[in-house]
Amino acid sequence: MKTSFRLYFTVVLIFLTAGSSVPMAGAAGPVVHAVIVGDTSPAAQWGKYVVNVTMDTTNMFSALTANLPQARCQVYPLTLEEDDWSTPENVLGQIQEVSLRPEDTFLFYFSGHGGADDRGHYFRLAGGKLYRSDVRAAMQKKGARLNVVLSDCCNVRGDGFAYFAPGIDDRSPSRPSPLFESLLLKPSGWVDVNASSPGEAAFFRKPPPPDADPFADPKLMPGSLFTSELTEFFQKRSNLSISWHDLIRVLSVDVHLAFRANYPRGAAPAKGLPAQTGQHVYAIEYPGMPEKSGPRTGLIVRDYQGRGALIATVPADSPGRRVYDVANQKYTALQAGQVVVAANETTVKSAADLVAAVQSSPQLMRLLVQDERGVATREYLLTLRY
Repeated sequence: MKTSFRLYFTVVLIFLTAGSSVPMAGAAGPVVHAVIVGDTSPAAQWGKYVVNVTMDTTNMFSALTANLPQARCQVYPLTLEEDDWSTPENVLGQIQEVSLRPEDTFLFYFSGHGGADDRGHYFRLAGGKLYRSDVRAAMQKKGARLNVVLSDCCNVRGDGFAYFAPGIDDRSPSRPSPLFESLLLKPSGWVDVNASSPGEAAFFRKPPPPDADPFADPKLMPGSLFTSELTEFFQKRSNLSISWHDLIRVLSVDVHLAFRANYPRGAAPAKGLPAQTGQHVYAIEYPGMPEKSGPRTGLIVRDYQGRGALIATVPADSPGRRVYDVANQKYTALQAGQVVVAANETTVKSAADLVAAVQSSPQLMRLLVQDERGVATREYLLTLRY
């Protein structure tokens, strides 16, 4: 079944990318050149969970072709099925083969294993470490207007978790979707985002029960949490113009909620390692990204009778003006007079406790908040300024 799925995916990619010229001189406007890499080599040891990686690359390919006309999208699929294919040289060689114009966009996507060491984040291949910095350097040499690096892999100093692909619509849209126009065709500079923050693993969706029908509910389809939520974001909002900042803010909440739905008791990246209680999207760089300085929450708080941090003021431009209410599944604002009693699983008894929690928090922060009477506890997800 896995073999037939890979064959299906490969045939679809060949069919849909056939006939595209490089560079696309006839394209009316910038072209998105996308290198899509999935590491399914034996050395990766995915076992029966290899379908999740294949689904990730399928979903990413489908998102591109659904939002961009064929003349505005050139895909370079690279499936690393054998150990001798899974090398840094092979991936960098594919990047070097891309031919583009200065006004074009260069997108690199990777699904597989990853890690980090003193040199930085890397993609763990059978043939060795491919550092993120080397991928960026190779892309930089191509001279594209916008470079985008999206990766769905771990960010720690290991993880492994069946079905077949949903149908891919091979009809090319007549023009780019408003969403991809705003994300991939208008900005310039760099977008660099990983599925998990430093010290975290990136997780797959858990397999559904044997009697479940994955085609009846997209949330039951296999795939990684980050790529599944990202491509669902693309699908739901294709008619909207959205900035990278707003995408990251919403995606961070979606991935965190997906982790908790799949792993309500947390999950360990590998045997012997402590369990994670969340997975946090890690935005390294994107156009319009706030400076990494100054207050992260913007909230003004004070001690409250030794049982929390009382919110005194929620400034108009602070992240507290847009938090996700988990119980009511909607965005709202924190209010003056509310008391923060816990942050990221840690009890908060004073303003100093909250300050310490903010300093060590990933960008998405989980808060438990009560009213001044100490009742009506609510859970909010707050996206910090940086």
